[in-house]
Amino acid sequence: MHKLYDMCLHILCGYFVNLFAQHHIMMNLRWMLRAKRWAQNPPSEARIKLVFGVIAVSLILFGFEWYFGWPDWLTVNPSPGRLR
Repeated sequence: MHKLYDMCLHILCGYFVNLFAQHHIMMNLRWMLRAKRWAQNPPSEARIKLVFGVIAVSLILFGFEWYFGWPDWLTVNPSPGRLR
């Protein structure tokens, strides 16, 4: 588990370094400071699991909707006129 955690941390820090090299300096300086604080005090394993869990649930819901379609009973009917 720690190897996966370290790999994700290195990938994201590498992303921040590339972001700094490609865009405006002031905005990226803020991101670099955020990445520095994140590297010094990384999120807990529970938070990493939570984020990956939310992403997994989102992908499962997306795949379910893509494969089966959107149910008619969840579709909102347009109102005939504007309420005042």
